[in-house]
Amino acid sequence: MRRMFAAALVVTLIGVAACGSEDEEPADAFPVEETEEAEEVEEALEQVDEPEEVEQPEESEEADEPQDAEEAEEPAGVERPVLELAAQSAGPITVTPSECRVEGYDLEGSERVDGFAFAGERAFVHHEGVRAFTFTGGDHCELALDTSLGDNGLLPETERRGSLSGNSNGRLVASGVLGSMVFDTALDQSYECSSMTGDVALSPDGNEALLHFPGRDAVEQWELSDTICTEFDGITFDSMPDIKFIAYDGGDLLIGGSDPEEVNSAGRFRDGSAVWQTGSDEIGAPGWFGWVHGMAPCDPYTCMIDTNTDKVVLFDDGDGSVVAAFDLGELLGERGWWEPLLLGDDGGNYLLFNKAVDDEDGERTNFGYVIRLEVTS
Repeated sequence: MRRMFAAALVVTLIGVAACGSEDEEPADAFPVEETEEAEEVEEALEQVDEPEEVEQPEESEEADEPQDAEEAEEPAGVERPVLELAAQSAGPITVTPSECRVEGYDLEGSERVDGFAFAGERAFVHHEGVRAFTFTGGDHCELALDTSLGDNGLLPETERRGSLSGNSNGRLVASGVLGSMVFDTALDQSYECSSMTGDVALSPDGNEALLHFPGRDAVEQWELSDTICTEFDGITFDSMPDIKFIAYDGGDLLIGGSDPEEVNSAGRFRDGSAVWQTGSDEIGAPGWFGWVHGMAPCDPYTCMIDTNTDKVVLFDDGDGSVVAAFDLGELLGERGWWEPLLLGDDGGNYLLFNKAVDDEDGERTNFGYVIRLEVTS
């Protein structure tokens, strides 16, 4: 008789985010690792040497049971899709994609990979909490899990705080509906700001954060010190009353949202007013957008990604006219979720791509990719 039991490995990472004022003690994060291994093998040759055991009816019946073989078979899992990258051109403009290598942590699981930022010389990705990576840019970009920060690379109190924004000095804000965590990653220090909720944009000097959420009357402004956060005046934009995306570009703001006629628009704003703003209610027109999921400079243009229409759009940075649009799905050979878009120190644009794949039983696995786009003209 031969019986074989396959070993199963289950790893669960649980982060508990706390909500409270700055003077409250933050709740602990409880990363838990549980491992259960079972392996049992009976030697068939020994059983053959003892005929009386082989001839026992109960053992013969067990060997003849067809369901034993079926129970021993594990359902086939889904494999990570291999991206088929392809450059695209429109006139003199070419967009060339490349996939960054990720070492030390698998960007896959039941949760979506949904947050990405640069802070200092590191990259940070949100997947079941914020993970820290060392970063090497360029055509052969690479992220490697940085176990020197946090708990083996996992930042505390960040499981449900997937909106990330950082600056060159190493300050990082992780925000969500449960409040925010403010990190000084250079010193490995942090504090909680439980009242600061929504999607976040950190100023270049790291001393101010803008918080927005679709449907809010105003963009919240928060002052960030080394230990506390303080809210002050909110900001409104007459030509873009419903803000859905915001990011700093030096002293300017790159904003996506809806205009007073509820037309999805994208624009560059300076001192509270639009330098340019583009949008169209004509389906399929160059300025027609489903949603602004990310904006960043891509010299000499401003680039925008729109997951809903699967496009990367290039704007003339003088008047906001649409210069070109490229199909994101064709650039990578897959369609999925794209968000956000960042400018790297190497001059390339980086975005996070999440591909969800269902197995034959309908169980979903999310696969995350860090993609570099190089725009040349």
